Amino acid sequence: MSEKLSIEKRLDLTEARINIISEGLNSILTEMVRLDNLAEEQKTAPVDLEKVKWIETQGPKGKFEKSEDFNNLEFKKLVKTLAEHDKKMTIDSYFVWLFENGSTVGRKKKSF
Repeated sequence: MSEKLSIEKRLDLTEARINIISEGLNSILTEMVRLDNLAEEQKTAPVDLEKVKWIETQGPKGKFEKSEDFNNLEFKKLVKTLAEHDKKMTIDSYFVWLFENGSTVGRKKKSF
C-alpha cells in the first residue's frame, strides 16, 4: 500500500530537487565563463614585438618599420592576433597593422 506524502514533504522534496538543479546550472555557467575567458586570453595572447625582425622603411606618412619574418613563430602569432583585431591594434607603445597582402606587418611608434 502506498503512502500519500504530505504537502510539506512534497514541498521539501521539490525544493531539494530545485536546489540540485540550481547548483548544476551554476556549475555549468561558471565553466562557460571560465572557457570564454580562456578563449579570450588565447585570442589576445601577448606578442613580443622585439622577437620579430623589423626593417626600417619610408612611407608616404613618414618612417615606419615593417616585417615579413615568415619563419618566426612570434611573427606568425602577431599576424594571427592582428587578423583577430581588424588588422590593426596597439601593442605596447606601437601602432601595428597588417598589410593587405596578409603577410607583411608594419609598426610605428605612437606619439603621445
